[in-house]
Amino acid sequence: MNKNVLKFAALICVSLTSSSAMASRGGIHAHKVEPITLSVVCMPTDEPQYVGGGQGEFITTPLVYARQVLKEPVIGLFCNLNVMNDFVKVGDYNLPPVKITFLPTPENIRLLGEFTYLVNLDLFQCNLGKQHVDSLIYVLERVKHLQSLSLAQNFLGKDMNLLAPALVNLGSLTSLDLAGVLPDPDFFVVLPRLPRLTRLVLASNYILQGNSGLRLADSLRQFCGLIYLDLHNNELDEAGYVAIEALAGHKDMEYLNLSETHMGPKYLSVLTSGLQGKAKLKGLELSDNLFGDMNCRMTRDNTIALASLLESLPTLELLDLDHIRIADDVAETIIPALRNHRSLKRLSLRGNQISFRGHKALEQVLGDLGSLEVLMFDQGGCTNYHNTSGLYEVALKHPSLMTVDLWPDLAREKDRHRKYAKTSSELE
Repeated sequence: MNKNVLKFAALICVSLTSSSAMASRGGIHAHKVEPITLSVVCMPTDEPQYVGGGQGEFITTPLVYARQVLKEPVIGLFCNLNVMNDFVKVGDYNLPPVKITFLPTPENIRLLGEFTYLVNLDLFQCNLGKQHVDSLIYVLERVKHLQSLSLAQNFLGKDMNLLAPALVNLGSLTSLDLAGVLPDPDFFVVLPRLPRLTRLVLASNYILQGNSGLRLADSLRQFCGLIYLDLHNNELDEAGYVAIEALAGHKDMEYLNLSETHMGPKYLSVLTSGLQGKAKLKGLELSDNLFGDMNCRMTRDNTIALASLLESLPTLELLDLDHIRIADDVAETIIPALRNHRSLKRLSLRGNQISFRGHKALEQVLGDLGSLEVLMFDQGGCTNYHNTSGLYEVALKHPSLMTVDLWPDLAREKDRHRKYAKTSSELE
């Protein structure tokens, strides 16, 4: 094997999957320590060596033994890696994984600090709690080159404040995933002190309300480098809208997820203000929000505001508007606003009361969306297949569309139904 290729540093990919249930909304508590599986992928300088001797072999070697066997600096520990296949893709190479049984005890978590060249550390859902804090501090103080850190879905809560000083010293950190850890409002003062932070995941934390929302807003105003922000499943109140408005300074943002935040139509102007000038925004997810009322009705002013917002974001590649309580009258206004979205690759409008009129509006715009690859659009208020047939026929002829889901079983039964489809003029 070419030695230039073999200079690729060793990589350990760790799948930290635990069968323990997550903490309830009522509080955070420690769980029994369960064994987890570490999936090790190694590419040393000379010939490949596999811990335990065989590729894909399940062994019970302690992590410390794996560290002794590896000949090159370990640069990554990743969770939830898909190791169902015989090989794992690492960079441009497909490498064989080896599995090691590992208990995420405080003592064993401390061992991760021996991998001082770590660039990526992902400890997703491995039941980390108060008893692990000292070990985590030890690890974070030693991995000076760390660029990406995930502590998502662990039971850390207010103990995140104890990790704050160690996090601030990670001068190279660009990505931080704290989904579901329920940090204290005081923790957010850390964010402006991470000068290279560009990717932030704070989903499922109840942080867009009250004091948390105000503290987050204040932090977002103090730095302006975010490219990727995931805030989904955080219910909004007045303080949360202040945080959204504070996004205005992050001009280079490319992805924003505000799904499941209970956002209402009266705050569309706030959202527009927060997204103003986002000339690079590629992904916007607004699904499962409350733009319409229980009958999927919106005022004309709010409809125009939503259309104007979408029209101002021509660089979008992903737009998710599933389940936002809109009907045909809104669809007829917002869908034409997408006509100049030449880069749009994925559009989803499922779970809304959009029927023939909305389908007709999309049918007329579809030809302008030259990059569209995925279209998700259910039948809404339609009563039969014929109401979507014109749109479906246009979608079938689209040069770049690879996935078309207009309503259940239509794609599977398209050949059987095609001969019965009526043209749009006949339907009118």
